[in-house]
Amino acid sequence: AGLALGSWLIGRYSDRIRDSIRLYGKLELLVGLYALAAPLLYPMFSRTFPLFLAGRNVSPLALYAYRYSVATLVVIVPAIVMGGTLPLLARALVLTKEGLRTRLGALYAINTLGATTGALVATYFTNYFIGLQGSLALVFVMNVYIFVATRSMRVPVEANVRPNRSETAGPIGLLLLAFFTGIATFILENIWTHTLAAVIGMSVYAFGAMLGTLLFGIGIGAALLERVRARLRLNATALLSIAVVLEGLLVVVTLPVWDKIPTLLPLLGYLNPGFVIGELARFVCCGVLILGP
Repeated sequence: AGLALGSWLIGRYSDRIRDSIRLYGKLELLVGLYALAAPLLYPMFSRTFPLFLAGRNVSPLALYAYRYSVATLVVIVPAIVMGGTLPLLARALVLTKEGLRTRLGALYAINTLGATTGALVATYFTNYFIGLQGSLALVFVMNVYIFVATRSMRVPVEANVRPNRSETAGPIGLLLLAFFTGIATFILENIWTHTLAAVIGMSVYAFGAMLGTLLFGIGIGAALLERVRARLRLNATALLSIAVVLEGLLVVVTLPVWDKIPTLLPLLGYLNPGFVIGELARFVCCGVLILGP
């Protein structure tokens, strides 16, 4: 919700922003500062939990509402700020209609593959070697670097030309299709998270492997989208329709495989292959089950 709200707010006024790349740097600095402040917030919220339960017969619904409210308070602000960064980068990068077709897809792909790298690095390296606070400090350093780097960047004059609203507003049908595609994607992500827990385990590494595989598939799909469209000479609506149908078919095709994986992984356990081989096996399972869709 925070990412969507931030993207909508900044995207709505992006054509009025004179220097989008510098504002992008400022938003990244805010995210970095929040990363430093986050460890101070967690104890405060954890102390409220016993107070909430004290002397109450709390229903499961009320407990869920409390947990959701706390989680929202913790992440909503940085999520809104992060959601605003992609429209600003797109505004700085996309100068023409042709750029809208090619560069925007490349930007989304690179951003998603960066998220893949972050998920895997945090899972297998930074959280283990430098801990949670060290990882948050690393995020702060990286975001400060982004802020400093953007201070010397300039957006070409053409990028500040205000677009015609009639040209940028999408048909309501496409917007609804994008909305329901998002719903389907995260329903699948939720199902995969819970189901894979029974298949490859419930550890932090298992979740990192699942998330990394999912983001990698989305990033590769975005990178290949324009090439496929150009080669097949399809318009965006037709290509999106084909992609949605293929996603559904791949989900159905992989259903029988889910029953086979739990019988194969215990065999690997008997061989005692070690951490690296075991994690590679997890990635293979995730790739077979969710990379295609």
